[in-house]
Amino acid sequence: MRAAVLLGLTELKLVLRKKINAASVLGVPVAMCAVAYSNDRPENAAGWGSIFAHAFMIVLLVSTFLVSTTVFTARRQSLVLKRMRTAEITDSALVAGMITPLIVITLAQMAVYLGFCLAIGAPLPENPLLALGGILLGTAVAVLAGAATASFSSSVEVTQITAMPVLVAALGGMIATFSDSDLARTLGMLMPLNGPTDMLAKGWGGGTAGIQLAELPLILPAGIALSAVVLGIITAKFYKWEPR
Repeated sequence: MRAAVLLGLTELKLVLRKKINAASVLGVPVAMCAVAYSNDRPENAAGWGSIFAHAFMIVLLVSTFLVSTTVFTARRQSLVLKRMRTAEITDSALVAGMITPLIVITLAQMAVYLGFCLAIGAPLPENPLLALGGILLGTAVAVLAGAATASFSSSVEVTQITAMPVLVAALGGMIATFSDSDLARTLGMLMPLNGPTDMLAKGWGGGTAGIQLAELPLILPAGIALSAVVLGIITAKFYKWEPR
């Protein structure tokens, strides 16, 4: 446990040392707060929930997914994982040390943004547990997506290309949830990251224009579970570590 914590602190320093990662971590919540302050503010909780869903998608893609893809690729490319596996630290502690800073960064960004919005007039969530569940699940799926993408990335430079499928699927799925077609909305919710962001919207105030709350028990868990299983299988099969 202690080894995982120390590794996590070291990993956090390494993540923030890279300028593009530091700019993402620090700049994204500041930019979102500025936009929230300058734009017209919704009059109801559902409107705020829709805004939070879109903001959360930005955080997941820019800060969590892209940064985790870079981290997993860079650590393997620089043989950090190979050297660490010769030590006494277990594989689970090594993985925990790598992903914990990514999760902490995401949660901190959302805490800053949501706290700012509450301060300028946003209502409290109608279903706090559902909103929190969406944030936690979205963070986990985004990190998994980063690990899966790193499986096909031979270098950090290549991640600009290998990350495109997840980016397109997530953004396309978000657009599809506003379609008039039931099939398009359903497919949109099955895309990576769209289920958790919609959970946040619905937990805050009834949801986005798209799938109604009555459909929540079936479609959202199915989409999130499908994404997690597929990404987990890809990571386990293709993210190669050197043997001890």
